[in-house]
Formats: sequence, C-alpha cells, structure tokens
Amino acid sequence: MALTFKSIYEKAINLFDDPIIQRAYVEDTVRWERLMYPHLENGINQFSNPTKIAYLLVDQKLPSGQVEVFDGNGTAVYNVSADFVPEEGAEFSFRIGTQYDPAAKYENGVVTFSREVPAGSKCGVEWYSPGQFNTDFKEAASSTTSAAVIAYKVRDILAYSLVLAWATNEKNFMLDIRNILTDTDFKIYSNANSVRAKVEWTNQLKFQLDSLTTKLAWDVVSRKYHGGNYYG
Repeated sequence: MALTFKSIYEKAINLFDDPIIQRAYVEDTVRWERLMYPHLENGINQFSNPTKIAYLLVDQKLPSGQVEVFDGNGTAVYNVSADFVPEEGAEFSFRIGTQYDPAAKYENGVVTFSREVPAGSKCGVEWYSPGQFNTDFKEAASSTTSAAVIAYKVRDILAYSLVLAWATNEKNFMLDIRNILTDTDFKIYSNANSVRAKVEWTNQLKFQLDSLTTKLAWDVVSRKYHGGNYYG
C-alpha cells in the first residue's frame, strides 16, 4: 500500500505547537496541505538514511489540482468548465470571496455553495490531490521488519521533518526580529521568551527526528539469529 502525503500531514498536524496552524488545518485542509508541501519536500530531500529507503522515496506521484473561479450571479449553484476534471479521491476547497465555505459541495460538475453569491462577487472551487510515494517498501523489508512497519516509521520521520523545516523558518524569523530589536527592547519578557521557546522546540524536534531515523536504520539491517535479532 502506497504511503500518501496526506497521511504524513495528518501525523504532522499533531506535532505543531501553534494553535493557529492547527486551526488553519481544520478550517481549510486543502490550502494547508498546499502551503505545507514545500516543507514536506524539504524533508524528503533531507532523507538520506537508510539509503535503501531514500532511493525508494524518489518514486512519487506529485501533488496536482485545479482551481475554477466564478463570477457571482445571485445564485448558489455553478457549473464548472469541461476542463475541470478532479482526480479520483481528490479533496475540495470552496470559497466565497476570501471566506472558506465548508458546507459547499461538488458533484458531477456542479458546485453548490452554502448560500447565494451576490452579483459582482467572486466564488471558486479547488480540487487537490496531495500526492504519494509509489513504493510499497517491500524492497526494504526484512524478516524482522515488515514493509508496513517501515512505511509507518517513514511517515513519522517525514512528519517530524516537515514540522522541523517549518519550525526552523519560524526560529530564524524570530532570531531576525531579535537582531533588529535593541537590547532594551529585547529585555521585554514576551519577546525574549518567544525566541527561547522556538529554539527549544526546534531542538526537541531535531532530537526526536534523529532518534526515529537511527531506529529505522537499525531495524532495516537487523536479522534473525537464534530466536533474537542481530545487526549486520
């Protein structure tokens, strides 16, 4: 069974320490996944150990999607163009103006918003397929570590990698602010502790990621021996 990018996002969202990020995921999952994909991509590119698995991660189905925007005409129902063809299993996002419409629906080429869209306003629909790895990890499996277990552990590693990539950007942003502030400014409790908290959280993520990666590397090379396991 392929490891989907969505499963990684679902794991990653619980690792964020920012309630705004978590709320954004609930409010518009498609938009959140699009915004987080560059961080996932960064994590995938950083994956190098075990090399046997890193090679398998090269084979991917990349994210895809389409957006269609309508001019409001006072109704709630709009027909998409013939070029708007969602992939099987795609997710949908709907907006009236800049506001997300969670109750809107798409079916057989027809979008039904939760309310009428006034003339002169814009509304739109987006379908999005998050992507996946095409491997089933059987090539990396062993007598002690199944393909399913490997996929599970790779998912966790990439979830941590995604969040770490995001956190590193946030930490650098906070440090930039610190450099701009004067010494007097930085003595303000909230500013100093915001930077400190981001740095500590980033370090915790790095530790967890290193631990998960090391454990997977050992699991992949372990072998059965007289009822137990050995490495090599």
